[in-house]
Amino acid sequence: MKLTDSNDEIWTRLMPFLDSALASLAEEDRLAIVLRFLEQRSFRDVAAALSVSEDAAKKRVTRALEKLHLVFTRQGLTLGLGVMAAVLSVKAMEAAPAGLLRSSVRAGLSGGRVAGPGVGSLVAGMVREALILRLKWGAALSGVTLLLAVIGAHWLAPKSGVSGDLKITSAADGTGPTGSVPLRPRLQEPAPSAEPTDSRAMILHVVADENDLPLPEAMVHVEFIIMPNALPATFVTDAGGDARISLPREPIAGMNYWVSVPGRVPMSIFWNTKASLASLASEYTLRLPQGRSVAGTVVDEAGQPVAGAAVHFQGEGMASDSREYADYEGPISLPQPERRPPPMTDSNGHWSADFISPKAKSLFGYVEHPEFATTQFGHIHPPDPIEPSTNLVLVLERGAPIAGVVRDAAGQPIQDAHVGCRDPLGLPFRSMKTDAFGRFEFPRVGEEENVLTVDAQGFQSSGELPVQSGGATNLDIVLKPVAVAGNSVIQGRVTTEDGKPISGATVHLAPGQPGLEGIHWGALADADGRFAWTSAPAHSVKVVIGGSVWDWEEQQVELAPDGTEAVIILKPKAKIRVHGTVSDKSNGNLVAEFKVLWAQGIKSGYVVNTSVLTDGRDGKFAVDMLPESVRGYSPPGTMTRLDFRAQGYVNKVVLLAPGTNDIDLAIELEPAIDIAGRVLRPDGNPAADAKVFFRGEHFRFRVGENCFVSMPSPEYPFAVATRAGADGAFRIPKIDGIERLEVVHPEGWANVPLDGPSTAVIQLKPWGRINGVVQSDHGVLPGVEVHATEARTGPEQMLFAFTVNTDLDGRFELPQVPGGRAMIGVTSVPHGFETNIVPQEIQVEPGQTATLTLSAPAQ
Repeated sequence: MKLTDSNDEIWTRLMPFLDSALASLAEEDRLAIVLRFLEQRSFRDVAAALSVSEDAAKKRVTRALEKLHLVFTRQGLTLGLGVMAAVLSVKAMEAAPAGLLRSSVRAGLSGGRVAGPGVGSLVAGMVREALILRLKWGAALSGVTLLLAVIGAHWLAPKSGVSGDLKITSAADGTGPTGSVPLRPRLQEPAPSAEPTDSRAMILHVVADENDLPLPEAMVHVEFIIMPNALPATFVTDAGGDARISLPREPIAGMNYWVSVPGRVPMSIFWNTKASLASLASEYTLRLPQGRSVAGTVVDEAGQPVAGAAVHFQGEGMASDSREYADYEGPISLPQPERRPPPMTDSNGHWSADFISPKAKSLFGYVEHPEFATTQFGHIHPPDPIEPSTNLVLVLERGAPIAGVVRDAAGQPIQDAHVGCRDPLGLPFRSMKTDAFGRFEFPRVGEEENVLTVDAQGFQSSGELPVQSGGATNLDIVLKPVAVAGNSVIQGRVTTEDGKPISGATVHLAPGQPGLEGIHWGALADADGRFAWTSAPAHSVKVVIGGSVWDWEEQQVELAPDGTEAVIILKPKAKIRVHGTVSDKSNGNLVAEFKVLWAQGIKSGYVVNTSVLTDGRDGKFAVDMLPESVRGYSPPGTMTRLDFRAQGYVNKVVLLAPGTNDIDLAIELEPAIDIAGRVLRPDGNPAADAKVFFRGEHFRFRVGENCFVSMPSPEYPFAVATRAGADGAFRIPKIDGIERLEVVHPEGWANVPLDGPSTAVIQLKPWGRINGVVQSDHGVLPGVEVHATEARTGPEQMLFAFTVNTDLDGRFELPQVPGGRAMIGVTSVPHGFETNIVPQEIQVEPGQTATLTLSAPAQ
């Protein structure tokens, strides 16, 4: 990891490895990361949710970070713990996968099941975040999705605490069950009252992307998220390419369409906030691109072709200003016969796929075969993404078995225990149940370290059990009995102020109650708003109850096991109405169609961290937001911004200031214009291929070695940089919030103010140079790492970061440094010398050489 990397660049590199890295952590470590970084909880909240002291919570988070740091280091991603923590804090929830919400609803939010203290509100909070944040990563990402599935399905299982004993003995005796199947989280059955009705409907137009011709017989699979359930429905487009999507009567917390046509890219559309659902258009047009054909061969480790292998592909994710993304196989709730079948290899091991997105820059996925271990390809192994190809060779590993027996503390076998197995790659997650003798076997597992989890009714979970396939064929797993608080019953019903039930309301024990140490219970209210705890103590307990995070205020109440059904009335949350008009600044006409994007709580780079909040029509928009959404989130002091975008116009970003429950905005959009000019080298000749990029409050890119410019360009929905042509000419569309243009070229640099569209000539200044030496009282220090960065961050100062090592004479040279004040320091020195060296500041002039000496006293 280069020191020139920005948070966005670091996140871009970490994201492909994050799911597998999280999946490799033990459960308690993963939960600590979720609470602290994905949920952005305080250490006090983390301590309460984990039933530990605040000091213990800090230690647990630190330990989890260290383990995550080790995982990244083993994958060749080296960065400091502080940098990793900062990037996770700002970036983790921006990239919450679309599948995360759906998996948590299906696998985690099962009404009436028990949960740990604080976990009910934790899951509800995650659902809220998943609903309101940009869901740009496709449903196929496994680790983060698995993370919520573990929190939901595992914590919401009948147990208390996490413990397990693992004994690895001699080789297997060859007996025991031999079957294993990939685990697909099952869809929660919809509530009977959630039947669709024609009183509310949307017409979906499905057309060809290249010519807008209708596509008949397109399959449209719909998921309506109605807390705590997900309601599926399937439609087919008619001869005109139209499907009438009937909407449920109940309030919808989220909605996903998956549309598939043979030979075209299957696409998902996701509405992720109640605000966007409230402003649903009566019609929506989806343009399906023609699929790109790719082909290849699956071989074994000896290079022999493998017939009958299934090749599964994952999408690259959703753009920040869109609801749509490529979703190759469809949602996991879709019945297998209705899913797009994966390409299968023929007798020669050949396969082909005609549905890959033409915009795909790389391919990701995994290969399955009953006689081999599931093998992932693309972003995990090898580390560099595989480019789309017509001759993609995928190698299947033969694998080895993992087998054992599950028993209780008395040595008796446990039948029907649920055993899960996953490798470090995380896909797919496999599971099976133990037989009458407590035995299980996964016959084909990758030879790297794997993780087992074992759960059984009435027993505590085994937790995360790392095992190595091949040598793990006679595992002895002991489960401890679950702790119960008593045999009394506490029951209640959650309603609105007018007596209507609140389904999906979270109920969990308030932390820190005497006599309930180690007791973890929680539930979700059913369709009638009811919940019950059948193993409650004989005394009153305090519980925390909250409805949908969007709608209802959370409250704490005391309930007694007196045989009565307590009625808990939740009050609705106050909303802030944001509304207004969007017009053309040049003529005052209302803009016919536009998008309102939510750029939540980010001080810089907010145009990347967005989600579509609502769609505006005929120049008008209206959306309800929670007060905390307008106040902003982390980091402290940030505010929510709305980004208005329309085709043919420059986007406009406005800051939402709290203080009123009614915010009326009059937005004027400038017609789209281009910034144009010409770049010359210091000698006056055209600066061919010079990099030209924007500079502004939210566009601050750093220059590194060899004119490298650190920016998350794949993430931006518009251009923020371009290159000059052979004659030095450049052109780039204007965007909101830019103040200056910066240019870098091997022969010079420039930082100029942007006063408007300009065809002016930009003359580059020659690079400055820094020469120096690092020495101690014992002489010069070879092999020392020297770091240089800007000492001032004003708009006229180009941001930069360079790293170089001293030679055998202790000397170093930085040949391409922009003018201004530079800070030079030492980041590492040989053992035995002081490493805490005070950096020196030096003035760098264009075309001149600055010299300095850094001294390191001996210890």
